[in-house]
Amino acid sequence: HPKLPFYTYKDAFPRMMEVYEYLLEKYNPEDIIFMGDSAGGGFVLALAQLVHEKGMPQPRDIIMLSPWLDITMTNPNMPEYEKVDPTLGIKGLAETGKYWAGDTDPNHYLLSPINGSLEGLGRMTLFAGTRELLCPDARKLKAIADEQGIPLTYYEYQGMGHVFPFHPTPEAREANDIIFNIIMNKEPCDGLTENSLCELVRNQVSKKD
Repeated sequence: HPKLPFYTYKDAFPRMMEVYEYLLEKYNPEDIIFMGDSAGGGFVLALAQLVHEKGMPQPRDIIMLSPWLDITMTNPNMPEYEKVDPTLGIKGLAETGKYWAGDTDPNHYLLSPINGSLEGLGRMTLFAGTRELLCPDARKLKAIADEQGIPLTYYEYQGMGHVFPFHPTPEAREANDIIFNIIMNKEPCDGLTENSLCELVRNQVSKKD
C-alpha cells in the first residue's frame, strides 16, 4: 500500500479497499486473511474496521504481529517497555505517526485502531513480546475485547522483541506454527505441547447478545 514519506493514510486505505473489493469478486471472504506486522498490524485491524463500516463482508481472520495500535504513543506503561526495547522509541514513533496522520486527528480509528469498534470483525489473533514497546497497547486491546465480550486470542512471549516471529528462535518457530494452523483453518494450537513457550490467553468470553 502507499507508504510514507510520499503518502499518508488517506492514500493507503482507498487503495487497499480497491484491492479487497477485487478479491471479493474472485474469492469467498472465508478464504481471505488480513495479516500484518508492526505498522501493518495496526493497518489490517483498521482496514477490517473500515470494511465493517462500509457493510462489506469480513475476512475470515485478522492476524496481528506486534501491531502499532495507537500512533499517539500515550500509553502510560510504555516508558518502562522502552527501556528494554532495542529497536523502537516513543518519540520517533509519535513523530512518524504525525506524518502518517497529516491533518487528521491521530486518535481517529484509521490511525489508531485501538479506538475503533471491534464489533463484527473477523476472527482476531494477536502476537506480542514482553520486550517490545508496543506490548502495553497489545494488552490494552485484549482487555478492551474481553470487556466487550469480543473474542480475541492473544499470544504473549516472554523476553521476545518486536516482530519476533521473523527471527530464528524457538519462540518464532512456535508462533509460526500457530499462524500456519490459523491460515489452514485448523485449531491454532494443534501440535503444541504443554511446554509451550508462550503465555496464551485463550478466548474465555462469549460474544455479547
